[in-house]
Amino acid sequence: MGCGSLMSTAIMHKLGTKTCLVVGGIGNVQWILSTILAAEFQRVTDPNVPGDPHPLIVPALLLCTCINGLTVGVLWACANSYVADCASEDNKGFFFSYYWCFYMTS
Repeated sequence: MGCGSLMSTAIMHKLGTKTCLVVGGIGNVQWILSTILAAEFQRVTDPNVPGDPHPLIVPALLLCTCINGLTVGVLWACANSYVADCASEDNKGFFFSYYWCFYMTS
């Protein structure tokens, strides 16, 4: 996420806010699906039989986590930029507090 955050401004100016929001969302979705894959594999295997997970699960989780980290860094910069673009100087505090209120409740 740190690397994605360092490059986020340049990526956001190159691709635009909406595209970066979509890319960040796709990065989150692929990471969630990869964790579901690992959980499903654990569910279908017998927990009483010791053994290693499928050899592709750990590398897939690591790759998906790295992709998610890069895209989430860009997503955060774009989300805050979008809120700032929607707000004016008069209501900027309200918009950011509204955004963070919903984010923290989720």
